[in-house]
Amino acid sequence: MVEVKYSIGRLSLWWHQRQNQLIQAIKTLLIIIITWLLLSKVDAYAQLAGAIIGGFLSLLRFGRSYQEQFFTVLYSAIAMAVVAPLALTLYSTPWLSGTVFVVLVFIAFFLRRFGGRFFLPPLFVILLYLVIEMMPKPPLLALWLASAVAAVVALILIFFIFPIDDRKQIQSNMKILFDVASKISGSFLMSVKNKSENRLFFELQRNYTKVVLSLHSDNLRVLNEFLLLERDDKLENFCNYHYRLAKTFAMLFESCGQLLKYHQVSDETFSYIAKVMECFIVVLRSSKVQQMNLCITSLSVLKQQYDKFRQYPFEIDLTLPDSVHIFNFSLGMERAIETLSLWEKECE
Repeated sequence: MVEVKYSIGRLSLWWHQRQNQLIQAIKTLLIIIITWLLLSKVDAYAQLAGAIIGGFLSLLRFGRSYQEQFFTVLYSAIAMAVVAPLALTLYSTPWLSGTVFVVLVFIAFFLRRFGGRFFLPPLFVILLYLVIEMMPKPPLLALWLASAVAAVVALILIFFIFPIDDRKQIQSNMKILFDVASKISGSFLMSVKNKSENRLFFELQRNYTKVVLSLHSDNLRVLNEFLLLERDDKLENFCNYHYRLAKTFAMLFESCGQLLKYHQVSDETFSYIAKVMECFIVVLRSSKVQQMNLCITSLSVLKQQYDKFRQYPFEIDLTLPDSVHIFNFSLGMERAIETLSLWEKECE
């Protein structure tokens, strides 16, 4: 039964990390197909040009915000609508066509100084110019119509039917980290209350490393895609904080495992540990991620409960193995509280 749960969990994680790419691929395919069908009665070559323009526009969703992404695609569509007729008109005059091409290349590299999202779209405009130069020539009016149809279809599908934001992937990965940590903590708390080893806890703990590495790899993928275009310090800090939290939780869960494996910890000590873990679970379950901010709630209650535990109102002797494990748990919880406090923010 446990293995089935892990298989479902791994499949769910895989889908969670790949759904944006799948949606992007489906969206590009739909833009091409719909544009192709809408232009089927116009002209065969204009139909082909429209499908190419629509496919290019589907890849140009660059920008930190929804507004920036929208205007990037819109300006790219306008540029393509201007460049395509130019290529159609000037192909019979090689020297003039070559001059326009050089000017387009200069503009593309000049725009790069304003940020990465101003560099890649002009390159696609240049690529379209070359494609129109080499393909059979449709009527000028048909080409204008193809550009307009492709732009409208692309804008509607990208921003109104299938709006996606890869940065939300990082926010969602943070939420997954908190959910996984909450499940492991809950399993440990159940073991403490039942005064027995819980096989589920150790299985979840072993699986935790795989999940964390997968989430970290996914964060790096999204982060590198954004840094390729322009630096985003807030996004980078959020990814670094995610990784730091993951390592801190791992240290805490390792100390929890040591406590369960060593059976000489007193019931009184476990009662104090249980109270701390209950507060810790409340923090994990109640905290929220929104707009690249982590809203930590109920942390003050956890701090108060931990301060009571940190006074060690029970017998402790660091020369004994059980006391060493208790101290390791205390240190792990202290690090977790300190790390959570770095991004503490009251939810509105």
